[in-house]
Amino acid sequence: SAYCGLDPTAGSLHVGNLLQLRGLRWFQDAGIRPIIVLGGATGLIGDPSGRSLERPFLTDEEIAKNLRGIRECVEGLLDFDEANPHKAIIVNNVDWYKNFSILNFLREVGCHFRVP
Repeated sequence: SAYCGLDPTAGSLHVGNLLQLRGLRWFQDAGIRPIIVLGGATGLIGDPSGRSLERPFLTDEEIAKNLRGIRECVEGLLDFDEANPHKAIIVNNVDWYKNFSILNFLREVGCHFRVP
């Protein structure tokens, strides 16, 4: 498998994403399953890249709209046909994090660290 992560900062993709997706299509044509990871949770956090200006926070509705637009773009570039043994998969990382809480994190992960 090969994957590409896409954050919902806009309702469509840009040229840099096209390069990544064409690469995934090349992998798919070579028999490797492409996986698209949509950043639904990442989009809720903002931009952690260390830039001097944060990107604006988007509402849940704006993120959902952007994710729909990105999904439409991706579906036009990769093969999602069930008959293809290497059909592309799209997942959204918000599905992994939506039930995650700070208390669960501290209980499950924090117990492995000491605070001096």
